[in-house]
Amino acid sequence: MLASDSRVLVALSGGADSVCLFLLLKEWKERGEIAALRALHVHHGLRQETADRDAVFCQKLCEEFAIPCKVLYVDAAAVAQEQHLSVEEAARLLRYEALEAEARAWDGEMEAEREKKEEQDGGCRIAVAHHQDDDAETVLHHLFRGSGLRGLSGILPVRGRIIRPLLGVSREEIREFLRQEKQGWCEDETNADNTYMRNRIRNELLPWLTKNVNAEAVKHICEAKQRIAEADDFLWGQACERYPSVVLEEVGGLLLQKEALFLQHAALRPYLLKCAFEKLGGGGKDWGMVHRKMVLELFERQVGRQCSLPDGILAKRVYEGVRLERTDWAKEKGEKKRNVQKKYEFSLFPYEKDREIPQNRYTKWFDYDKIKNTVSIRHRKSGDFITICGGGRKTIKEYMIHEKIPREFRSDIDLVAEGSHILWIVGYRISEMYKVTEDTRMILQIQRYGGTEDGR
Repeated sequence: MLASDSRVLVALSGGADSVCLFLLLKEWKERGEIAALRALHVHHGLRQETADRDAVFCQKLCEEFAIPCKVLYVDAAAVAQEQHLSVEEAARLLRYEALEAEARAWDGEMEAEREKKEEQDGGCRIAVAHHQDDDAETVLHHLFRGSGLRGLSGILPVRGRIIRPLLGVSREEIREFLRQEKQGWCEDETNADNTYMRNRIRNELLPWLTKNVNAEAVKHICEAKQRIAEADDFLWGQACERYPSVVLEEVGGLLLQKEALFLQHAALRPYLLKCAFEKLGGGGKDWGMVHRKMVLELFERQVGRQCSLPDGILAKRVYEGVRLERTDWAKEKGEKKRNVQKKYEFSLFPYEKDREIPQNRYTKWFDYDKIKNTVSIRHRKSGDFITICGGGRKTIKEYMIHEKIPREFRSDIDLVAEGSHILWIVGYRISEMYKVTEDTRMILQIQRYGGTEDGR
């Protein structure tokens, strides 16, 4: 977590946990185990007089030990209303934003100092005071909400520049330490409010488990979460390795290939989905196992079915599996599609039997004498058909289904038509009826320029 040249910004609330962490960091600084220490107290604009008391307490504590302290005032209630969050969640987000901003500012100060003094700098760490009981509460909270292994891994000891040195220490050990040091702290009265689920877990469930099930219940929960974290890390690594063979990255989205996905162990499939969600900018706090389950169930439904997911992601059942796309990207793709410049060029010339018929996907030859009416270029209509080998007919709808062309693309594919008889499904095949033979005298060549790779 730390080196002798590390600088540490401690989140100091005034509660027992943060005061304990502050005292430990102060000692480490005095012993030269860290380079510098600062404190940040975030006043959330809640709890009125007691919040003001906490801010004053933190300032005085830092003054006593000559540690720089900054008090930042925010309005958690207003942000909660504006962003449709709980007040508790808004306060947490504001707190971490403030800590990160302060750490960046400190890094900026040190950049100039390093240039002057040519000194080493281990960078700024943000120390927060989560402890073992918090970790157990988090595991249970996530368990009851239906979390996957990542949620059951509890609180990470290190996440980016954030460190949690007290994560292996119990709440009671922290208070005992402060009593021995004769150091006071502030109590947040909202911690006793069992309206919040986390408080009920902390104040009612964990004490009951400790008393009636196992005196070391908290310790065992944290040991289990460590094993879960190791399993989660392993599965995530396996999923990242196998991702390229399962997921195809397409313009505007991703294709989850059914056959390749279901060849993987069931434990890996949710991780592969999470990889895909994150590629599209999803998979954040609004995502849960329920959304991965929705996508997995979509594989068993008929082509064309779809479901909406968080972060504006849409999952669609297609022939090859499930396609994921951002709805805003899909809209943008649609705008681009409407603006694509396509051009068709027609040429007529005698057929020379020693001349090779072009195999270009967008240059096709037709027997001109077999065309009896005006040729048009349009999109599909009811009753359209194409002649197949052997002289039989297949409707354009049947052909597109057989070729597994996604439903949402079918109406955008250009068709070269003589009435209802389709000479050419552009980007795919031509009708057997109009193919060049030994008896052909005149060739109609049609070339297309522009458009997309699938005839749109």
